[in-house]
Parts: sequence; C-alpha cells; structure tokens
Amino acid sequence: LPTLSDRVYLEILDNSGDVLLAVYHLSFAKIRNEGLEPSWLNCYGPRPQPPQLDVSKLIKLGPAPDAASGATATAYRGRMLVQAHVDDAVKPVASKVPIQLSRQQQQELEPKTREHVLQCELFEGYGFPAGGNVYLLLAWGSTERKSPSVPQRDGMVVFESDQRDNYYNLIEPIRAELPPDTETHYDVFVHVYVETLTGHRRVAYKRYQTKSLQASAGWDTGPQWTLMSADPEAKGELAVSGSMLLLSLRFGMKKDLAATPQGLKLTNTKIPKMKGYEL
Repeated sequence: LPTLSDRVYLEILDNSGDVLLAVYHLSFAKIRNEGLEPSWLNCYGPRPQPPQLDVSKLIKLGPAPDAASGATATAYRGRMLVQAHVDDAVKPVASKVPIQLSRQQQQELEPKTREHVLQCELFEGYGFPAGGNVYLLLAWGSTERKSPSVPQRDGMVVFESDQRDNYYNLIEPIRAELPPDTETHYDVFVHVYVETLTGHRRVAYKRYQTKSLQASAGWDTGPQWTLMSADPEAKGELAVSGSMLLLSLRFGMKKDLAATPQGLKLTNTKIPKMKGYEL
C-alpha cells in the first residue's frame, strides 16, 4: 500500500447510465486498526439538477444549458449498512467472511432515536448573480423546505414576511428521528437558486454538521452573515464567490427547542448590517 494512500472510496452508481449517485470515504488505517462493525453510513452525492424549461423553440435564447452536476457531495442520497476489515495479504484470515444480515438483524442494528428539530430564519442575501428571483432550499436528510422566491434589489435580497412586526422569513421547521450521537446525523445544506428564463440554477450552497450547531460548540443562534460556497458551475462569476446570507439556524432535540420562541422581532433583535471596507 502506498504510504500516503489512506482513503478508500465507496461509490454508488446508477447502472442504467453509470451516473454517480453518492460517494463515501473510509480511512484504511482506521479500518486496519479498529475495524468497522456493521454500521449505517450517510452517503452524499451531486445534487440533482432542477428541471429546465424547453427552450428549443426559443431561437433567440439558443439551446438549453447542459445539466450541471454541481459539487460532488452537496446532497443527501441515502445510506449504506457497511462492515469492513483488513486482512494480511500473505496470511489471510479465512474465518472473516462477508456476513449476511436478515431484515430483522438490520432492524436490531438501528440505534435508539429521539426527535430532533432544525429551524431556519432568513433575513437578507448579497452577491448573487442578477437575472431573476432568488429562493433558498433548506435540506436535511431527504427532507427539504423552500423559501418564497424574492426579487433582487441593487444586488441585495430581502426575505420579508407577511407579518407587520417582523421582517424575516421563517422556514417551516424540519423534524427527524435521529440517535443522540451527532456523528450519525444528516448534514445540513443551504442551497441558493436563481430563477432564469431557461430554468432554475443553483449558484451557491453552504454545508453544516449538526455538531457545529450545538450550543456546546459555541454556536450563535442569532442572525449572522455566512459566506457561501459557489456552485462549481458558477465559480467563474466573481460575485458568487463573495455571496453571503444573513440567516439564523437552531438545532436540537424537540424538548430543548420547545421553549425557544420561533420568530425574532426587530424590537428586541440586533440585525447585523453590511459595512463598506477598502483593501
């Protein structure tokens, strides 16, 4: 084994067209030293391209754009039950053979779960390419929540609500039954899409691990600006590389968030604003 080769790739492909659905990385050294007992692994892959409009008849617009694969791990695609071990190539251990688990045995491997809740509030956005309305998708596991589509004004996007005493937009919370161990949790994705004449295009995203959203990790549940990652297909657009969202995220078990009021009023919440700097 090469000295610097430690990563083992598990790829899930759609055999109908050899399309990459998901990928998972394992550490060879960790498997060799500790082994991997049957465990459920969350797998992430390219986010499916949203449907495009049929513009074949719109000669002035030209042909429809090619479907962009996007980043290789920006969407939850499923999970695998995996066991792994390392054998000595000279003296293989014949007793370690692949195991077969019945449906009941697989269910017995499921850890005990509790209901967890993810809350998101949107305030403003900045730096997204012009050309159409902007909306956000909050994705956690296989569940997604879509914000209203709002227009851009002078490069800014303001997610206003219909309530007079608030100016934020509160996305419907996502609930999931998960084990207390955050290592087994789904990652949280925030996707930003721009509506164009030829369809909807993702321009930026942000990925969070639930353990970083814990109060014990120093997470601030108030509104904060976050720098977005540009979609690979939009990296050539300079503005996207500096795009930002002002949002708040709250995560925890249902019993812990039950006492947390949903919604922040301007009268008692400090909203950080952009300031001009020169380099």
